[in-house]
Amino acid sequence: AEVAIELDPAAALERVGRGERFDLVLCDVMMPGMSGPELFERVVACIPELGAAFVFASGGMPAEVQERLRATGRPCLEKPISTAALLELLVPSVPSVE
Repeated sequence: AEVAIELDPAAALERVGRGERFDLVLCDVMMPGMSGPELFERVVACIPELGAAFVFASGGMPAEVQERLRATGRPCLEKPISTAALLELLVPSVPSVE
């Protein structure tokens, strides 16, 4: 598995614009310059299928950002994020055989 880290939401948007694609985007809700939901909206406007890769992380947010987050329909993990929660995102669950 390959991991890419981007601390600047505008730079992340540029990477997507250059054609980079990701299986999972773990995106902070509150970031300098652009909120996570705003980044999501801008990415989905260009590459709709990438919206399904987003999972947000938050330690709290203003009400207006919370509304935008809800509108994305994507899950949000509360900080601090547990190792178990991260593993659940990274390792697809195996259906039980009965």
